[in-house]
Amino acid sequence: QECLYSMLDKLEYCLIDVDSLLDKIGYIRKDEKSLYLQPIQAITNGLKRLKIRTVPLIDVDNKRLNFGDKCVIYKIKGVSLVERTDTYSRLELFVKLVVLLIQADVCNDNDIIFVDKYIDSQSDTSGNTRHLKAYFYWLQHKKLSFDKRTKDSIGKLLSKEQCKQFAHLLVKLSCNQGDINNKRIDVLTKIFPLLGEDVNNIHSQIHRMLIDDENFVTVEVTTDAKEYVI
Repeated sequence: QECLYSMLDKLEYCLIDVDSLLDKIGYIRKDEKSLYLQPIQAITNGLKRLKIRTVPLIDVDNKRLNFGDKCVIYKIKGVSLVERTDTYSRLELFVKLVVLLIQADVCNDNDIIFVDKYIDSQSDTSGNTRHLKAYFYWLQHKKLSFDKRTKDSIGKLLSKEQCKQFAHLLVKLSCNQGDINNKRIDVLTKIFPLLGEDVNNIHSQIHRMLIDDENFVTVEVTTDAKEYVI
C-alpha cells in the first residue's frame, strides 16, 4: 500500500506494468498464461479497498488486466462510482479518436489540456471524469488502429450533430498550437468519412478557425491604408 501511494503522490495517473503491480500487491503467479476473471475481480476489489482504481477496469472498459500488459492506477477521491453510461461511452469514443489523431505526431501539453477540459465539460459523474482521464493517459501508450469496434461505435453512439461536433473538435486538435499539423490532417482524412463528414471540408474548417474572433489573421498592405483585420 505504501509503495503504491508513494507512486501516486508523485503522479496523479501512474503507468505501471501489470506484472509489477501484481508483485507489489503480493499476487503469486502459478502456471496460468493469462489472468482469469475471478482473480481480476479479487485484485480490483482489493485495490478499491485501498482507494486505488485501475485502467483498464473490466466491467467498464471491456478490457482486462493481463500479464505483460501495462495499466494505469490512480487514487479514488470520495464517492467515485464508475459506470458505463451513454455519456461515458460517447466520451470513450472521443478519447479513442483523439488518440488515433495525436499518435500521428506527439502528444503535447495543449492536447492534454484540451481533452481534459472537454471531459470536464461533458462527463456525467466525477468518477467517470477521473476514469476517462486515466483512460486517455493509458490509451496514449497503446498502438491504436481503426478497428471495427471503433467504426461501429460511431454509428451506434453519435447523432449527426454529435458527429459534426467531434469533427470540429478534432480539427481544432490538428492546429492546437496555432500551426497546421499535416500528419494529423492525414489521419483526419480517414476519420471524417466515418463521421459522415466530407473530407473536402477539413481545410475550410481550419481556415475558419484561423480567422475567428479568438485567432484572427492580420493582413498588412503596402498602400497608405491602415492594416486590415480579417
